Amino acid sequence: MASLFVIAGAVLWLVNNQQKNEERFFRKALEISDYGLMAVMQKLGETPSWVGDCPKTPYEDGWYTAKVSRYTGGDTVFLRVESVGHIGPVLKKQQCVLRLSIVKGDSAWIRASAD
Repeated sequence: MASLFVIAGAVLWLVNNQQKNEERFFRKALEISDYGLMAVMQKLGETPSWVGDCPKTPYEDGWYTAKVSRYTGGDTVFLRVESVGHIGPVLKKQQCVLRLSIVKGDSAWIRASAD
């Protein structure tokens, strides 16, 4: 009977430990994805017309990839910025959509939405 309690305790400990590791990987993948998104936004700040892919870029214990694509909706120009953070077995994808705003001859990318 004591053996069953020891085995049950060990199984519960392993399951709890695995769940904590998955949560840590999920949070870290989200952080890496955020970093990739911000790196692309910085590049867009320097070169507003840039579109394309960011190659696999190491960040801390993982890496990210990112992509910027342009599309139109009616008379409006949009940019879709996607970033995917990877760490261990987990990946987390995020995106935001920017729209081109032109006021009195000045243009700026304004955040239209985010996922």
